[in-house]
Amino acid sequence: QILQRLTDRYLLLTRGSRDAPSRQQTLRMCIDWSYDLCTPVEQRMWAQLSVFAGTFELEAAEQVCDDDDVDDLLDTVTFLVDKSILTREESGTAVRFRMLETLRAYGREKVQESGEYTELRRRHRDWCERLALEAESEWISSRQLPLIAQLGREQPNIREALEFSVSDSPDVGLRIAAALFPFWLARGLFSEGRLWLNRFLTSVTCQTGPLTVDKVKALYAGSFLADMQGDLRVSAALVEEGRSLADGTTDPMLHAHLELAEGSLALFEGNLPDARTHLEQAIKVFTARNDLYEVVALDSLGMTHDLLGNTERAIECHERVLAITDAQGESMHRSYALWT
Repeated sequence: QILQRLTDRYLLLTRGSRDAPSRQQTLRMCIDWSYDLCTPVEQRMWAQLSVFAGTFELEAAEQVCDDDDVDDLLDTVTFLVDKSILTREESGTAVRFRMLETLRAYGREKVQESGEYTELRRRHRDWCERLALEAESEWISSRQLPLIAQLGREQPNIREALEFSVSDSPDVGLRIAAALFPFWLARGLFSEGRLWLNRFLTSVTCQTGPLTVDKVKALYAGSFLADMQGDLRVSAALVEEGRSLADGTTDPMLHAHLELAEGSLALFEGNLPDARTHLEQAIKVFTARNDLYEVVALDSLGMTHDLLGNTERAIECHERVLAITDAQGESMHRSYALWT
């Protein structure tokens, strides 16, 4: 019954004891009192930290909050912990901070009143973009497993950034979503990945803007995740969209990602000769440009050769994957190659 009435967290508990000190009579007055006990610097930090969802690390606060002095920021965060505005948690080797949702909502009110909320959300989104792009660029490396763990911890923040991007900057959101494809694949988050990719690919900005590598990568990601869920009709539609948009373009990387998408779709459809042709074309470009998407294409080509009965060619593909992943210290694609 309380949950059904909880449309405003501050209005529910408004009938406190009139004999109690004023700060204890309502939830709102209690938080107002706590806010007034903070210094102006602490109040501003409380408001800015409300942009984070779930938990956050100090490094993230340093990149998002408007405070040029790192030492001062650390001191201010420490003071907010001492005043129970923040709680400190340990997650493996990482120290993270959490703000209760009621306190976060209060801080968000304050930053909205200041007129800085939209700019703060953009800095938060930019931090999530850097995180996603860094993970993508270092995916085929010894950092892969720590990156998977980090992105897992930051999922609430990433979702907030993606939701904000839908209306504020779909092109940036598309870039973040495309970069997160390996993470969604590794964690089995096929439905979530497809949801975000579809929201950005169908946005007006992304539909009317020029064809970019980010958009083609997003089309491939959406197509492959649809393949993984057996939704080959949707996958084919995404591949066809990419092909129609690519007519007249000469960028080899655009076409390599499209060849990869077509090859993956053909593999799932059981059209193995076409799969082999498309994947081999993609691999030529990725290899020439030392692009680590070569590993992704080799995984699929090895499986294709195996299904065609070309055992020696399949082994050759998987050995190439092992050579690349062993040199880079990568884990996920190495395990695929060893398994197949």
